[in-house]
Amino acid sequence: MRKVYTAADPLQAHVLRGALEAAGIEAEVRGTWLFGVRGETPVTVDTAPSVWIRHDEDWDVAMDLVRELEAKPARGPIRTWRCRACGEFVEDQFGECWNCGASRSL
Repeated sequence: MRKVYTAADPLQAHVLRGALEAAGIEAEVRGTWLFGVRGETPVTVDTAPSVWIRHDEDWDVAMDLVRELEAKPARGPIRTWRCRACGEFVEDQFGECWNCGASRSL
């Protein structure tokens, strides 16, 4: 077993594990049980979720996948529109204001 990544949260760790397994690399996530006690324990690389590969010979391919995933932004910018009735910003996919209920086409 060899650690290839320390994640910011369990979701990030499981996304990488899924990508590794899709590439045929056996991997597991460790340390997710400590995530729930953040604030009670110090946040270090030892208490953060981590991804481990089972076979050392998969190291180079695994690290290529880690670099590829780190290079991709997690999410693009969130587009919004401004409600003409109350001035609140609303995410682009919604047709009504979450704050006042006014229609986008008002």
